[in-house]
Amino acid sequence: MANSIVDAFNHWSFRRNQFSGDRAVLDGMYKRADPWRVSRREQARFAATNVLLAERCPKIESLLEIGCGEGSQTRHFMELAAHVTGIDLSVNALNRAKVAVPGPVYLEGALGDIRPSLPRSKYDIATLCEVLIYGSGQAQRIAEAQTCANHLLVTNFEPQAKVLAHLFRGEGWLELPAIEAGRKRWMAYLWTSSTGPNANPRS
Repeated sequence: MANSIVDAFNHWSFRRNQFSGDRAVLDGMYKRADPWRVSRREQARFAATNVLLAERCPKIESLLEIGCGEGSQTRHFMELAAHVTGIDLSVNALNRAKVAVPGPVYLEGALGDIRPSLPRSKYDIATLCEVLIYGSGQAQRIAEAQTCANHLLVTNFEPQAKVLAHLFRGEGWLELPAIEAGRKRWMAYLWTSSTGPNANPRS
């Protein structure tokens, strides 16, 4: 009984700070499986994201998922790309992902730190789906992702998306149709390198 009370208190404490981007906080959240319940609540978002990618970037061989968590969306990305790499700050999340969704390469850490360890120097596409709301330094994290891929897909839940919208107005960015599932809505943006293959995605 005492242990369950302590566990509940710790989970509440972590949730209070869940958007800090702190590695320990995220790992603490993932002591419980599916802490945000995305595997149960957001299957429609995952499927709609795949549809957007298939329409705009129909030839995807390799995909880098930044912030893969427990692999809930990774499973969907594997339908599009033969080679998927997932990275996350939480070792607890990655341990579950390796069991639930075997096949991809999983790496622990921030992209800026583990960039040399990625199995590919350049991916067809990188994704930042529902991760920019955590922590700070969003512009730097976007720039780091752009060095890894010819395309970058970003999705943000609409209430937070308005705060981040200015980050997607520069060269190479295209605002995609919003993803809608029930009463929820996510803004989606695609960046394309001016020098990589498929430099002009379908508009």
